[in-house]
Amino acid sequence: MAIVTTVIPVYNGEKYLKTALDSLAHQKRQPDRVIIIDNCSTDGTRDIARRYKGLPIEVVQNERNIGLFGNLNRALEYAEQTDYLHILTADDIVLEDFFEKLMPVLESEPHLSLAYSRFELIDSDVKRLPPWWFIDYKDNGAPPRKVGIDELLKKQSEMQTVLVPAAVIKTDRDPLPCKFREDMPQVADVVFYAELARFCTSIIEVREILCQYRIHPQNTTARNVEKLYELSREEWDAMKIITQWGKGNKFKKRLRLCKLKSLHSARVEVCLGKVSGLSSEKKKEIRKSIIERTGVIFWFIGWLAVRVRNLFWRIRSKKQTGPLGT
Repeated sequence: MAIVTTVIPVYNGEKYLKTALDSLAHQKRQPDRVIIIDNCSTDGTRDIARRYKGLPIEVVQNERNIGLFGNLNRALEYAEQTDYLHILTADDIVLEDFFEKLMPVLESEPHLSLAYSRFELIDSDVKRLPPWWFIDYKDNGAPPRKVGIDELLKKQSEMQTVLVPAAVIKTDRDPLPCKFREDMPQVADVVFYAELARFCTSIIEVREILCQYRIHPQNTTARNVEKLYELSREEWDAMKIITQWGKGNKFKKRLRLCKLKSLHSARVEVCLGKVSGLSSEKKKEIRKSIIERTGVIFWFIGWLAVRVRNLFWRIRSKKQTGPLGT
């Protein structure tokens, strides 16, 4: 029988860890191993993990704090010990039929395949939030479909990334060919799944919401508000790297980068419009860096697109959540 392993890398996760574990315990098809890698927590994380009943939990203690993506890379090391690897971030939730829906689509696929579900946003109290402004699930509920590598790379380059807790990797007990980049801490997950896709024999999207991603003041997405300048720079670097991995000649890739320049400008404008903790001078500094990066024409296209979109949504009274919060 194939072994399914869920690894939970965690640091000071006492507030949400039990809820994440409950979501695994309530699975119709439970994982065979649940490994919690504690990154030198200073709260009650380890006590919660060790006392939890109803799951085959193993607690691994890091000797020192190796950072979020260092700990995620430790999670990837378990690929060699399992047939299917799932990483669950400690503040997120998988719905009860997550494994029951993802496992069957991978069973007949070759070595090193990836399946991922769709997700919804929740807050600290598990209240559903409006979707991110760039996500549209019009075909939600349709049968699973295979995704071409170029299609996935295109989505990753546009920051429509595969979500870490929503993905299952069929490893067949082999080491993975790539890992999370620790020199790009803001977008390492985006680059990781783009790079992994290049080695996958099959990529499958399960078009159902089977994962809940929590937005709260302590998680990485929320903390990126304080690092908007660094986030924007790393986003653009990731866009360029992923574009170069795609198929096509140099001319086609240059055209693709032109579109991404406007998209990148628009994404930063959306964040600037929603961030309350930045001074006007800091916002000017960030906008200046975007213009230097993309050119004034592509920045203006992105800036204008956001204004038109905001007006349209205001007329329709539509609500949305940005990647850095509401």
